[in-house]
Amino acid sequence: MVSGPPSAGSAVTTSAKATNSVDNMQAGQQLQDRSIGDSIEILVDMDGCFCGHQFLVIGECSFLFKLESGKTVCKNDEHVAWRWVEEAEEPNNYNGLSLNSPNNILPIAEKLNRAISLRSDSETCTPDDDDMWRFVEDVLMKALLKHWGDGSFEPTQHGNISAKRDLENSLRGALAAELRSCKPNYKLSRQETSLLFSVWADALYSGVHDGKPMISLGEATMCLRNFTLSF
Repeated sequence: MVSGPPSAGSAVTTSAKATNSVDNMQAGQQLQDRSIGDSIEILVDMDGCFCGHQFLVIGECSFLFKLESGKTVCKNDEHVAWRWVEEAEEPNNYNGLSLNSPNNILPIAEKLNRAISLRSDSETCTPDDDDMWRFVEDVLMKALLKHWGDGSFEPTQHGNISAKRDLENSLRGALAAELRSCKPNYKLSRQETSLLFSVWADALYSGVHDGKPMISLGEATMCLRNFTLSF
């Protein structure tokens, strides 16, 4: 271990990007399985961590996973120094559905919004869409700002981690703690999480080029917002 609503034009543009993102994924393509947002358990005492301790994974590079504690673990040490924590998965409605359909993103994006906005057991009524989004947007902005360190992020290739994967990992890492703390009935399954973050990152990355290498907080949040408006 080592230590306001979007314009019609923007909605249409994001809809097209998201549709292309899903179309680019062939049915059966492997999405990220166990990765950022999951937890690991330490198997041996080392470097200030003790056997049985569990940590949330919030980032990765070619050879390491970054943990919420500020520590890292070597990927090659899986089953020796650490293991993935097995968590019960609730059945979902996505088994057998084609990953090619952009309509699959809508209910997952809406579920994420509910997961973020309805986190208290005392909340018995659902806010209207605008009120819900204002709260979700605030949470997203704060989480991304904390993870990125400023108001933008530049996807970069790190070894065998592509720039697009780097972006997806950053989105996952920023929201990992939020998703971990949501109510069980709004918790995204591993398949839902993989599909949503993959399409979200793909839609954002399609707008990155030499003249515009950065993605802003506003772009990231409105891209997610448009997933619930465009289909």
